[in-house]
Amino acid sequence: MQFAKRNFEQLTFALDKPENPPKISLFVGGLGGAALIAVPLLIGKAGVIFVPYAALVLGFYFLVKGNSQISALQRFVAGLASFMLASLILYFYIILVANPRFILHAPLWEHIWRLVFLLGIGTVINGVMTLLQTRFAQKLP
Repeated sequence: MQFAKRNFEQLTFALDKPENPPKISLFVGGLGGAALIAVPLLIGKAGVIFVPYAALVLGFYFLVKGNSQISALQRFVAGLASFMLASLILYFYIILVANPRFILHAPLWEHIWRLVFLLGIGTVINGVMTLLQTRFAQKLP
């Protein structure tokens, strides 16, 4: 029990450091990418892919919400990085494992526009989340 308490204290202390959002975004993005692959495979419906995306974005912002040392720009960039990492993991799974013929038959611009589209979606979602989190943090005592 003491071991678990000490590890939890180290984790919460690590989240308070301003240099740790990249570590958090790598963790959340990797976990989110695995969830993006696993959830539709296990449930069997394509529409459920939005659930891991929502959990990914909300999970990241809940992890960094109590840290006043992290600026809004750092939160936005780290949140966008976790979103893009998860999306890239899913994209590479799709083109390398689920549909390997696609990578050979699709021109490069088709891959680029899809990644730019994901970047745009991630920018909007993380911009809104950062704005909401900043607004709520200002209203709290």
